[in-house]
Amino acid sequence: MPRKIIQAKVFPLLAVLALLCCTNKNSTKQNTTKQDATKLFVMVVIDQLRGDELEKHKNLWQHGFKRLIQEGQWYDNAMHGHARTETAAGHATLATGLHPKWHGIINKRIFLPGPGKAVSICDWGDTPCTPDALLEPTLGDRLKALHPEAKVISLAQKDRSAMLMGGHHSDIVAWMSHDKPALVGRTNGRPGVPAWLNKAYQEIVKPENMPKVWPSSKLPEPYKSIPDIREDEVDIGLGLTFPHKLPASLIDEAPPWAWFYTPYADEALLELGLLAAQKMELGKDDIPDLMLISFSVVDTVGHAFGPGSQERIETLISLDKTLGTLLDALDKQTNGKLMVALSADHGVAPLPAAAREEGLKSGRIKAEELIERMDKALEQNFGQGPHVQAIVDPYIFLKSKEPHQMAKAINIAAQALEAHPEIHRATPTYRLENMQEDELSRLMLENSHSVRSGHIMFVPEPYFSMSHRHRKSAGANHGTPWPYDRHVPAILWGNGIQAKRSNAPVLVIDLIRTFSDYLGLEVDKRGGQPLP
Repeated sequence: MPRKIIQAKVFPLLAVLALLCCTNKNSTKQNTTKQDATKLFVMVVIDQLRGDELEKHKNLWQHGFKRLIQEGQWYDNAMHGHARTETAAGHATLATGLHPKWHGIINKRIFLPGPGKAVSICDWGDTPCTPDALLEPTLGDRLKALHPEAKVISLAQKDRSAMLMGGHHSDIVAWMSHDKPALVGRTNGRPGVPAWLNKAYQEIVKPENMPKVWPSSKLPEPYKSIPDIREDEVDIGLGLTFPHKLPASLIDEAPPWAWFYTPYADEALLELGLLAAQKMELGKDDIPDLMLISFSVVDTVGHAFGPGSQERIETLISLDKTLGTLLDALDKQTNGKLMVALSADHGVAPLPAAAREEGLKSGRIKAEELIERMDKALEQNFGQGPHVQAIVDPYIFLKSKEPHQMAKAINIAAQALEAHPEIHRATPTYRLENMQEDELSRLMLENSHSVRSGHIMFVPEPYFSMSHRHRKSAGANHGTPWPYDRHVPAILWGNGIQAKRSNAPVLVIDLIRTFSDYLGLEVDKRGGQPLP
């Protein structure tokens, strides 16, 4: 059920200033004739797709992935340039081309010291899931400022994914409700989605149309030798072995929760995307349009079964077909005047048991242990606690003290935290601006906002992460600055793009910079560089 928090809106003034400056006078977009110009730009985000998976499984690709890596510019050494690798921060970065330091989405939950609680970014504004927490304009916002007639749509399974990609000025922003058989979102900035789009989704999730089983396909070697059940997998209602049976919904009016853990949810999103593109006539006139679409089943399956599971492979094979259909349909609709950028919001670590099988130390860290350690250290100087107000991974918030005592308290707590054997680094955030001597410090700085970050930012040791409130010590996690979480694909494909593969180290914001150049948007010097 939606929750509401009335929060002061810092976006409007920033957005107006940013939009006023966003003309195309400094764009590096290539010159093209009106006849050859790209009509439709599409940003595809694959939630949790690791950067090594396209190469690792390339023999499986027959459709979309195959076309993208063979015909497009594929940068296989792309990294996110911020430390907190999770859905909200990743999608906001992909949407704006800026690091969290600027766009403000440092995490999916942001702690408010006044009321003393963490608030989801989807509960930030006056109405559920508005982009009020986003401090910078998205590509769609900037395109609308340059071409008010341009059409922009943003679709996803997850609320925060669609909302952050869509920004403030999209024509349609829509995501799938987990509480009822309906899409939720906004049309032209107002709550609600078009009736024709909602009707299509409601038809898809009718009980008689819902699949009852997720069967396995005939996987080739070595994939069919992967054990169907592995230690640390999580049963979320599908069972642990193929075929996976979908349970009846506990809420008669909604699709079963487990359905969002199957490739059928991605297929449904594809159907909605193609319908929206057709109804909105994307790419049909001389004004460039923008579609943003985020597929999240790779993420849900990865969390439950791990990145090396049969379920993950089956999901990727299905997604390969889904992407192929998407490319074919939009290429035909635009008469080849289509350009696609594909990336991911973050990667993922292996299951803890899988990491240990490879001789790696791995595990989960309990927040209670960290709080106890810091409180004990602080009590020696400041008396009886508690002194820690909250942990909102990866930030520590301490209770207020006298100004002359606060810095001392922060330093003591950081030292105690860093002494924990499973914590790699704990740094007072006020020090980050002057601590750029190594890559990790820079990643932490790019993730830290001057107002929203906590007093301390911490990084666990590789293959360790905080205990999850539902999965506890099982399942696969992400969120760290280590390469397995930051390494993601970066591909440009379509009209005017020449096939090439590059191992040059690039940042995800470099992909967005290049994509925005083709869109004709002004260069934001805080963002990335053109792809080499």
